[in-house]
Amino acid sequence: MCLGGQQLAAACGGDVYARREPEVGWLPVEIVRRDLLFDGIASPFNALEWHAHSFTVPAAATILALRGDDPGVQAFRVGRRAWGVQFHAEVDESMLTYWIRRDNKGLRQRDPKLLACLHELMPHVVAESRQLCRQLIDNFVASF
Repeated sequence: MCLGGQQLAAACGGDVYARREPEVGWLPVEIVRRDLLFDGIASPFNALEWHAHSFTVPAAATILALRGDDPGVQAFRVGRRAWGVQFHAEVDESMLTYWIRRDNKGLRQRDPKLLACLHELMPHVVAESRQLCRQLIDNFVASF
């Protein structure tokens, strides 16, 4: 997830690049191609984004999910069983609390309301992320 998706993209011929602005928030992701990884997941779904880098997908990859208002790919597959995702389905309360406190994306200066909003939405974000992560893991395991 996130860094792993970036590493998979780079290892298979894609490029990882610094974004002009970090992509941070509880944002909608649209499934653009049905795949085993997204079985049982409605489209669009919300996911936590917290990254300053994105990637281009390798030529051999299949794009699975995008954000409608952003050029960055949110999920892709290479071959039969290698998936890369950009969003953070694995986030839990301690992780999100740490990220908000640390503010490594400089949001206190750029968009302080976003941090306050994420803090306020934390129980909802964490609960939905847990369900999303569980479904992704179940789908991944079912692929073997």
